[in-house]
Amino acid sequence: MHDAAQQGIEPAVEWRGSNHRCTVLASTFFGSAPSGGAIPRRLTPIRQAAPPIARMSRYRILKSVAHNWASSVLSLEYFDDDGYLVQYLVESARSHNCPVLRIDPLKDTIEPSDLRTRSISRLLSQASANFVRILESQGCSLDMVDGVELTIEYATLEKSPVVTELSAAYSFADPWKAPECVPHRSICTIRDDKGRLHSASPREWWRPGVA
Repeated sequence: MHDAAQQGIEPAVEWRGSNHRCTVLASTFFGSAPSGGAIPRRLTPIRQAAPPIARMSRYRILKSVAHNWASSVLSLEYFDDDGYLVQYLVESARSHNCPVLRIDPLKDTIEPSDLRTRSISRLLSQASANFVRILESQGCSLDMVDGVELTIEYATLEKSPVVTELSAAYSFADPWKAPECVPHRSICTIRDDKGRLHSASPREWWRPGVA
């Protein structure tokens, strides 16, 4: 790896799941390829237990929770043997000509309900369960939350280029296929137990600098 850095060749980072591998250039994660140091070959999200925080201060963190959870849903984090949740969502929206969908992790639902295919159901349940883990890892608790909604609005339902056609930073190991880069807007809103709203709008996962 040091040899690659000395030769001016950008190293790559491998992002692995239990049966999944996606190779991404280091600059995608770090902004620019680090030099003179080893690049980790395995990216593992590190979430340490948060120190005790005053309850009122913890409410301010809910916006970050909304951003982090929505970003995980609209990324490559959830996948099965056939594809990615982000691709299943756009394919289902396309087949039903429905550019706007809403996801509630507390109820584990998607609206319109017709969009819920078997693959979406399985992966969405994982994402819904992960909301509580992200919430607690940031020092908050479920009793602070009264409701959650992630709204996704696709700018187009036309077939879009896959990520490998737009960026050489990504490559996918067989049998996983590169998902489409479909422009969309998203907003995730958490309503706390006092009725206040905490919203965040993550950018598309495939935009430069987002990963």
